[in-house]
Amino acid sequence: MSTINLAIYVRVSTQEQTYSRQVELIQNYISSQYRDIEVNIDIYSEKISGFKTANKRPELTRLQSVIEADPSYYKCVYVTELSRIGRNPNEARVIVTSILERGIDVCVTSTNGGSHFLNPDGTINDVQFAVLGLLMDFAKIEISIFRQRTATGLRSKIMKGGSAGGVLQPFGYTKDENKKLIIDAEEAKTIEYIFQQYSEGAGMGQIANELNKNKIQTRTNKALEGKTFKGREVEFIKWTSNQIYTILTNTIYCGVRIFRRRPKKKDESNKDPVEPPEPFDAPEVAIVSKELFDRCTEIRENKKGNGRNIDTKNVILLQYLTTCGVCGRNYTHRVLKQNQTYICSSRVVNGFKGCENLGVSIDLVDSSIYDILCKTPTVLQYLNDTASIKIDLESKIKALESSIPSLERELKNNEIKIDRLLDAKLNNEVKPERFKIKNDELEATSENLISQLETKQKQLESYRKSIANLTGARLDNKILIDAKNDRNKLKSIYNQIIKNVTITAINFQFIRLDITLQINGQVLDGTLRVVVDRKGVRKKPFLYRYQDKYLKVYNPSEVADEDYYEYVTDNSEFEYRNLADYNNIIKDFKIISDNIINIYQEQK
Repeated sequence: MSTINLAIYVRVSTQEQTYSRQVELIQNYISSQYRDIEVNIDIYSEKISGFKTANKRPELTRLQSVIEADPSYYKCVYVTELSRIGRNPNEARVIVTSILERGIDVCVTSTNGGSHFLNPDGTINDVQFAVLGLLMDFAKIEISIFRQRTATGLRSKIMKGGSAGGVLQPFGYTKDENKKLIIDAEEAKTIEYIFQQYSEGAGMGQIANELNKNKIQTRTNKALEGKTFKGREVEFIKWTSNQIYTILTNTIYCGVRIFRRRPKKKDESNKDPVEPPEPFDAPEVAIVSKELFDRCTEIRENKKGNGRNIDTKNVILLQYLTTCGVCGRNYTHRVLKQNQTYICSSRVVNGFKGCENLGVSIDLVDSSIYDILCKTPTVLQYLNDTASIKIDLESKIKALESSIPSLERELKNNEIKIDRLLDAKLNNEVKPERFKIKNDELEATSENLISQLETKQKQLESYRKSIANLTGARLDNKILIDAKNDRNKLKSIYNQIIKNVTITAINFQFIRLDITLQINGQVLDGTLRVVVDRKGVRKKPFLYRYQDKYLKVYNPSEVADEDYYEYVTDNSEFEYRNLADYNNIIKDFKIISDNIINIYQEQK
């Protein structure tokens, strides 16, 4: 008696699932059909999504190859249900039809005790084939309903602060015991570093290289330690420019979550339409300010050629040192061509109602503090060396010295590509229109690389001059005056002297700065109170003026002095109870003349 060859195809969608139950059910069915006949059963099993096309499912492809090589080898192919062959109804129908046309039966064991699509004489059973179409249509409807339910559930979960997906959460986040998405404090530092570096001119590849150099683990490294991912050992997975791009384009980092971010591609005609992105405001999971996120987006979208970041850095003297006196959040900065302001971070997050504190001119604040320091040598007399400034400048010099050679190599390689393209044109190996497109792209890349090199070389020269001027110098008002036109050095000085600046609007004209000073890292007992006049920088020529006073310890959470803070709100506008009290302030204002510093002065 000859042996009958049968095939079983089983599939599950994830690695955690098992197909042993499917195999057992089919084998039991075969045993009931072939009680006294010897059979040989080949099992094709895989763990992969049914939404993957057939050519991306190795075991299904292997089964089809065997059938094509010898259509008479198998008598029947068994599945528990048609969705095992594929979730795409059209593709599954084509696969089943191609098997039947070769004279091989297909049996679905879960329907009516087992449904065969061939008659005993080998012809296709028209009734069962019609049922096949209905089953596939029902499967399509079931998939659609399943997707809608899943989408609704995920949407609801996300809106309630939950996390979607499995172990690979967005870098910078984790789940708490209630499966709520929360910020991972350690990873958040890396996210802040990525956005800050990109906003200051670093390219995506350069940022990835720095993270790898510092042995910062990726999300995959942490979540799948000791395992393989997409055929690779997890320990060998490193940061790439694509990962940096994904982070820079993910709005979750500025507090806006998007459900189903990827739109339907034009060539995916067989897939169900994907709903457009739906943003959900979630300021509680914001890691960077909306301003910084938008700044990076602007840089990325305005890129040319190979898309490198050629934006030069704006040196913000009080970056990370400012706090809102109303809501307690950090103050951030907004640098536009028409105005440059320190502003509460709550006012730059989409969908989040910001506090009522006001923004204030960066130049006005920086110049006022600079004028005070230059005219108050007693504040500086405790600083005996410039070690901390040197450390800050040396780290920046080191970073530039490592990035410049890399850019030079890339420029050289790009010039070689231009030469090769020209040779190809001369040898008629490339069409003229293709040559023009590629040549324009390469020329733009060279232009961007040259621009980056010039910028970084100027920065390097500036840092080296700054550190040379510090040699053997004491930090007194002379070194402050020398640093007026060197914002890099001036920022280092500000970081050494200033611990924090609390910014609070007295009204629409006056802004109060409560400055905590430090000497060698030790906070001074007291507060430098500065009131600046916003009105002076609203019309040209600008008038920079301030009033300063050194006070005892001031706690911004306490009720403020009436002569500076007393106001009531009406329709979100500040009004005075006694305007005459504020008019008296103007008499004591100091006018800044020689000590005005401008955020764009290094570009003029």
